[in-house]
Amino acid sequence: MALMKFREQNQVKWVGVRPGHNGTQVAAYAAMINGVGVVYTVGAGKTLFLAECFLCSTGNITGQCSLAWYDDLWAFQRYFCMCDTIAGVQIQKDHCNFCPPLEIPAGHIIAVASGALGLTASGQIFGWEE
Repeated sequence: MALMKFREQNQVKWVGVRPGHNGTQVAAYAAMINGVGVVYTVGAGKTLFLAECFLCSTGNITGQCSLAWYDDLWAFQRYFCMCDTIAGVQIQKDHCNFCPPLEIPAGHIIAVASGALGLTASGQIFGWEE
């Protein structure tokens, strides 16, 4: 991950939206079959600014997949994406953009889940930590 250092000096005079942050870029991915897998855990003393997430489920089986946010004790916070698959339908996708980005505190977890044997859930996130 690259350290981003391109914040403009005259931020007070901005008009419109300008890209810039002093954080470390985060692009993470995980896949799971019939279980829950961690996509990303926010670092200690950091905040994750989640800009985008994507969920894809594949498998010729009926079931449910999700990409969700949990706190540091694995207590559910919210779903980002969900897919219900039906036998015979090969690929289901769900995608979310957050503008402004969601702020996720230190220690919190983003996880992907597959609810059926033979159903692959793939979750991906993009954002940055500061």
